Amino acid sequence: MRKLFNFLCLAALSVILFTGCTKDELANTLGVSNSKITFTANVDLTQSIEITSNSSWKITEYDSEWITVSDLQGSGDQTIEITAKENISATQRSTALTLYTDELMITLNISQSNYVNIIDFEDITIDPITKYTYGTYTNETTQSGEKIYAYSKYGASFKTFVNEMYQSWGGAAYSFNTDMTTEGFFNQYSVYNTSGYNKSKNFLVFYHVIFMGPAYTPAITFEKGKTEIVDHLYMNNSTWAALSMKNGDAIAKKFTNGDWYKVTITGIDANNKKGTPIDFYLADFRNGKTFFANEWTKVDLSELGEVNKITFELSSSDNGTYGMNTPAYLCIDNIAIRK
Repeated sequence: MRKLFNFLCLAALSVILFTGCTKDELANTLGVSNSKITFTANVDLTQSIEITSNSSWKITEYDSEWITVSDLQGSGDQTIEITAKENISATQRSTALTLYTDELMITLNISQSNYVNIIDFEDITIDPITKYTYGTYTNETTQSGEKIYAYSKYGASFKTFVNEMYQSWGGAAYSFNTDMTTEGFFNQYSVYNTSGYNKSKNFLVFYHVIFMGPAYTPAITFEKGKTEIVDHLYMNNSTWAALSMKNGDAIAKKFTNGDWYKVTITGIDANNKKGTPIDFYLADFRNGKTFFANEWTKVDLSELGEVNKITFELSSSDNGTYGMNTPAYLCIDNIAIRK
């Protein structure tokens, strides 16, 4: 009888121990197939995540408008889907979700790449004394004898034409000069602002040598046969142009009612066909306005579509015997090229 009693006690204890282990096991099981979810800007915008658990689980409420989660709660093993909206911004973004049971918690870190590549010119080394540079010499010269310099990034190229005999140039220069008070030729590399876009250091200065013809028109050029969408960029006046329009000088007039200064931006496709141009006014005194661009202004270029080249032609209401009197300069920064 005593043996039977011992046996029953042992069996009961085994049941209690077994039941306790099962309960602890259930309370401590939670896992995911991937806790670091990375999305691209505009493709593969839905990802599946496998949750393994032997209890009920929940995902915290979230306030990120750019993601949606198929299920915020469930029980046991389950596959959920996380979907991101297309990221049309110039910046990366991230958020986090918390998956939890009564006893355990897992953080799901979610990030998405930006929609565009940004050319901000911050990688260019500029002479600290002159405060400008022309890029890298290509070992090429034009028929007129100008040396050709170039800078390239993300498939986009910028050319500079330098005539050493006359100490002149045209096309693209790169600068961090922010002298907003000195007038004239000796301040041709300054932006009419205290910095590059968003307080950055470097920026691009375009000089349009109009009398030299179309080949010298400032441009963004991509490789032959290739096309890209330039989403947007930021523009501002150069100091020389701005002060010339504000005050007048030995060549150009002080702007009054009816005057204007603009850049015409034209996209050219892989077949050398020009699209509909975009005009951006750097100064506008028409119809009683008194506008000068003195801040970095975003200009949407997406409507140009896929282009192999974009040209920037400067023109003004102030013209004389030898062409435009207004100094033909334009500053550009943060060029956004869609991925």
